[in-house]
Amino acid sequence: MAIEILEKSGANHHPRHDMESILYVIIYICTFTDGPDLICRKGSQDICAWFEDQSLQDIAHKKMIHMLWARDHILPDITEYWQDFAPFLQELILSAFSGSIDVHTCPPNSLSYKNMISVLSRVQDVVKKPSIKCEVKVGRKQSSLVETCEPSRNEGEPLSKRSRWLMSLVD
Repeated sequence: MAIEILEKSGANHHPRHDMESILYVIIYICTFTDGPDLICRKGSQDICAWFEDQSLQDIAHKKMIHMLWARDHILPDITEYWQDFAPFLQELILSAFSGSIDVHTCPPNSLSYKNMISVLSRVQDVVKKPSIKCEVKVGRKQSSLVETCEPSRNEGEPLSKRSRWLMSLVD
């Protein structure tokens, strides 16, 4: 839930609150899962604090601290599978909370649909699936379907856990 909504009882709901909520879902996925179809891990103690039995204002305050100091409270807990997505997550957090400095007052987040789509579109261009080969058996006949798409990374840079998993599908 958006910090402003948690903090101010009766606050008007705006589209930016939906964008902020989507950001929290992305953070949760990146810190609590090791990939698709995998059981959630224990996750970040900082983010677990968002779900504890406490006042809405306390949750808002914790979220605000974590957003302001994401490098200390969120980014270190991103699982290996999502590491190549981390710079984009950081950019989304900065887009939302870059003007927020005072942890005692929470100005409205500034994350817009346009900003979020811009960042996530670049993710599609940079974090690409490696080639995948699928074999399909139909009765006694066997055919192969091949999708070609190379991972985007610097020469010599190790593949992320997700890229290695996708590459394993090629073999």
